[in-house]
Amino acid sequence: MPKQKIYGVHNVKEAVEEIIPYLEDSGRTAHKAIYFDGWDGLAASAVLTAIAEDPPPSLKEKFTKILHIDCSRWKSRRALQRAIADELELPQRVMAAFDREDEEDDFSRVDEGSRPEVPDVTREIYQTIRYLNCLIIFHNGSDSMVDLSNFGFPQFNWFSPCTVLWTFRGRLRLNPEIKEKVDSSHLYIYKPINWYFDEDTAQLILDEATEIVKYIQHNHNITPRIAAKCISYLLWFNKMGGGTTMEYNWGTHAYNYWVCDGIIEGGQFDESWEVSAALHHQIRLEDCLFHTVNFRDDQYTEHWKSVVNTSDIEERTDITVSPTLTSFFLTVKYRSALPQEMFQQSERLRVLKLSGCTAFIHLLSIVAVALDSLD
Repeated sequence: MPKQKIYGVHNVKEAVEEIIPYLEDSGRTAHKAIYFDGWDGLAASAVLTAIAEDPPPSLKEKFTKILHIDCSRWKSRRALQRAIADELELPQRVMAAFDREDEEDDFSRVDEGSRPEVPDVTREIYQTIRYLNCLIIFHNGSDSMVDLSNFGFPQFNWFSPCTVLWTFRGRLRLNPEIKEKVDSSHLYIYKPINWYFDEDTAQLILDEATEIVKYIQHNHNITPRIAAKCISYLLWFNKMGGGTTMEYNWGTHAYNYWVCDGIIEGGQFDESWEVSAALHHQIRLEDCLFHTVNFRDDQYTEHWKSVVNTSDIEERTDITVSPTLTSFFLTVKYRSALPQEMFQQSERLRVLKLSGCTAFIHLLSIVAVALDSLD
């Protein structure tokens, strides 16, 4: 496929400025299907949203209609078709066809994820847009490419009046394998990053978090910055502990870690758990293991720590829990006893996970001594 690496682009605004000329192009060789991969997956959805919500005058002049179809949280092909119909504001008689098909599938016990598009609606979509010059901005949360011509759009070839800008990314979808599914007929635009936690990467993580928070109901108790810190928490421990040395079980326990560490707090006890669970539900946690961020030494190290010991643990000094730590993960490959003084200064420790330790009873005795020393 034709690939275009964009240079000198550090944020969403600059990426938008780089992509707009490809959408404006009206030449005979202009690409009608454009894929944007973001910064190794980060912030791609934020760029698409920025173009859809605030298109420049040049795009408004070129396209008679701009459709923003966000299916980053994938449900089914029928749900995608309903999103298209909503964007086109099709009449109620057409929308009723979805309800009829859903009722029939409910009766037949057809799984929601297997429900296909409705042929009558496909024809209605085609009749509505066949003479329109459309820009379709599409967030594809499925595991494969979607041929939008099956939903009523004309083929995206050189003669098509429509152009599609789309991405597989969104909701922290960092799995590098997904981009290999983009076929050769699409212009592939991308921007790799070095994954060091500098100012630019911090902003991209914040942009990703901002997109995620939009879809959390009653999100007044979680800000994009809090969500960004939760994302950084995941990426940080992937780097420090590595998914190959300790099993964090992010898919099960991430929302527990965020609350216990104190990143997410609520006015009432149950409220913080509800907010954390809502964020947990929106993120593609199965993909967060594919990238780690190289944080600088002065960022988060005072509060978070992960250690992997491969030699006699009693000879190591880096496992002491300092007074500022809130989360501590320890993997012991050489099985031996933990030092008695390990938790003597653990006043703020709220998350503790140990792997490979000799005896749980021994651990309890150490914690008991530590707690007794704090009285």
